Amino acid sequence: MEWATQQTLDLIDMAFDASFDEQFAVEFVAKIAGEPQLQFFQYEMVLAARHQPQMRATVERFMDIIWMR
Repeated sequence: MEWATQQTLDLIDMAFDASFDEQFAVEFVAKIAGEPQLQFFQYEMVLAARHQPQMRATVERFMDIIWMR
C-alpha cells in the first residue's frame, strides 16, 4: 500500500508541476496506462477495507494523504 501511495503522489505532483499542454497529456496517460495494476490494486484495497476492519486504517491514511495533496 505504501508503494501505491507513493506512485499516486508522484502522479499528483506531476499534475501540479505541469503546464497542461499536449505533452503533459501524453506523458500522464502513458504513466497511468503503463501501470494499470496500480489503479486496480488501490480500488481493490478500498473495497476490501469496507469488509475487513484491519485494513481500514491503512486505506483511510492513504485517502487522507491523497486528498490533502
